[in-house]
Amino acid sequence: MTARNFTILGGGIAGLAAARTLCDAGHAVTVLEAAPRAGGRVASERVDGFTLDRGFQIYLSAYPEGRRFLDLKALDLKAFMPGALVWNGARAATIAHPLREPLAALSGVVHGIVPPADALRMLPFARAALRGPSDAPGAPGTSALERLRAAGISARTIDLFFRSFFGGVFFDRSLETDASRLDFLLRMFAEGFACVPSRGMGEIAAQMERNARGARIRTGARVERLEGRTAVLASGERVESDGVVIATDADGLRALVPGLPAIHWCGTLSAWFATPDPAELPSWLVLNGSGRGAFNHGAAMTSVAPSYGAAGQGLFVANTAFLPRDFHTSADVAEDMRRTLAQILGARATSGWRLLAVQRIERAIPRQWTDDVAVRAPHELGERVFVAGDHVEDASINGAMRSGRLAAERLMASFA
Repeated sequence: MTARNFTILGGGIAGLAAARTLCDAGHAVTVLEAAPRAGGRVASERVDGFTLDRGFQIYLSAYPEGRRFLDLKALDLKAFMPGALVWNGARAATIAHPLREPLAALSGVVHGIVPPADALRMLPFARAALRGPSDAPGAPGTSALERLRAAGISARTIDLFFRSFFGGVFFDRSLETDASRLDFLLRMFAEGFACVPSRGMGEIAAQMERNARGARIRTGARVERLEGRTAVLASGERVESDGVVIATDADGLRALVPGLPAIHWCGTLSAWFATPDPAELPSWLVLNGSGRGAFNHGAAMTSVAPSYGAAGQGLFVANTAFLPRDFHTSADVAEDMRRTLAQILGARATSGWRLLAVQRIERAIPRQWTDDVAVRAPHELGERVFVAGDHVEDASINGAMRSGRLAAERLMASFA
């Protein structure tokens, strides 16, 4: 095998996966990242001793690409309960995965959250997810909403549970996301657990950077244009190579390659609260099934991973499923969500909460409606120039890793 010199534009999860793949094959790799750090949208920070991720993010332990690129044991993953506490505007009850927590799943029926007929339909629906593709979403073509209706799930349960739960995953309560994404995620939830690393989601990016063995990762290196396989930096420096992987986000890709279809983003806002008593916080993911107010979903991070907390205090993150436009300030949104949580969890549980930070994230994940999937950027944009990113696969950590690996493999195969 002839060792070659490759350049990767973008040091997010996709770019780091491509770098690891190429380095493992014995090639020289330079990663050019415009930001001050690698890792892209997967990040954590410390605020007053607490660990705050960049928005509410989770890692699914069943992700197949994670087994390729991550040392899951070293991440010390902490798992959420397999279900959620769902509020219907009057009361709250647990809706759990029927194959994982049957008694908790039954609670939703007993308390009138889920109609008995829907509970019966959800069991074969959950089993059907296990027959889906094992490593990536299948062929697109219909919406998640159409898939749920075809399974016989009632409009009531769709509105109460699925819009809030998958609104938290897709940052889009419409359920117009392509059903292939829904099917794949249902399989991942069935085979594994929703988790966070004990030291925060940023540790995933940090580990991938460490594991990109041999790659030269240059941060603060903004690429202004691409001339064939030569990257021209804003400084005027020219970086030539035998092949290129463009692993920027979709907007960065369009800036380098004008004329590609525009991409739609889904945004969110996350409000992080320090709480005086971690014992008062719920163990379940909390969902607002009523559809009223800004709050859509949230979680007590210290109930899952106590290391997220500080000085004996708890940490709760509250999230919208979209970026509200009818509030004057982000603090107004945070307070609106806290009031809703006081109704769900009780005044005692939310007493003394202190707002640590509000994160307004306009570009959380690429939208994945069927029409969006149909006009994704091509995998190859020129001779030995390939594309990676969660905008060309499913919009997830797994999709970013997979896209980076596949782009690197296509690049190497182009020399055969």
